[in-house]
Amino acid sequence: MDDQSNEKLIRLDARPLYVRVQEALEHYLDDFESGDKLPSEAELSRILGVSRATLREALRTLEERGRIESRQGVGTFITNFNPIMDTGLETLESLVTLAKKKGFECKTDHVIFKRQPADLAIATHFGIKEGTPAITITRNQSIANSIMAYMFDVVPASIVDFEKFQADFTGSVLDYLNTHLPAPPTYAKTTLHAIQADSKLAKEMQVPEGTALLLMEEELYSSENQVVNYSLNYYITSHFRFQITRTKL
Repeated sequence: MDDQSNEKLIRLDARPLYVRVQEALEHYLDDFESGDKLPSEAELSRILGVSRATLREALRTLEERGRIESRQGVGTFITNFNPIMDTGLETLESLVTLAKKKGFECKTDHVIFKRQPADLAIATHFGIKEGTPAITITRNQSIANSIMAYMFDVVPASIVDFEKFQADFTGSVLDYLNTHLPAPPTYAKTTLHAIQADSKLAKEMQVPEGTALLLMEEELYSSENQVVNYSLNYYITSHFRFQITRTKL
């Protein structure tokens, strides 16, 4: 992307400036290889058309996420490890499984299980009465200390044992249901949303408020065509490249 295009994109975006600069930097870094040295702060400020103070804030966030490394008196370099999950959406598999296939270890943190009555919105997804017991699971998932996603799942309490679910959970609701249900999941209905991180998501995912995220909203169906899981999966866009194969009718 040329200098003029970078400046135009930043000016037209209504989000906070430091968030826009961070995202522009993410795209700019795609043209570099691991170990490459970045231009000086003065040059980057000129390229992006922002002050050095704003640039430093964006650089600090990227360094905290492990995207770049600043070496005192030497310069700023692209780190040797920036996990990218590049996959098609046609296959029903968990982030844990996908990461393992690509040689990464996906770590699950801040797991919170709750058993509570389903509100009207949740009950509607499962076709159950409002107030019916349901189990919610929230957590974030990271690779090499980089948070990749924040996930919220709901499962009807009638199909799993709450204590066993907590004891045997290894990070993926899909993987758990595949091995513990008599009628395991076979397909999903998925909707993709482009969103910005609000204050809650920004805190959970350790990104600036307003950061671009991809929300994957999904209903998971069993082989008996029953919804067994409803989920909201929030992905940091710089770590994912999803593909869809489209065919002619």
